[in-house]
Amino acid sequence: MAAIISASSLVVLLLSFANKNAKVGPRVPLLPISIPAFIGAMAFGHVIGIGIVLGLTNIGRL
Repeated sequence: MAAIISASSLVVLLLSFANKNAKVGPRVPLLPISIPAFIGAMAFGHVIGIGIVLGLTNIGRL
């Protein structure tokens, strides 16, 4: 379950790099993204990951 949530968070973080409007606020030192955009991407990645885990559990695959 943790791998699914981590993978979905990483995918959403990679997708947020393409967002040109996410450059507001202080920057994350090693990434070309702002801290609010990073927190938002991680939160949305967790929401997507939890949806995937619940869906797989519901159909009996997990």
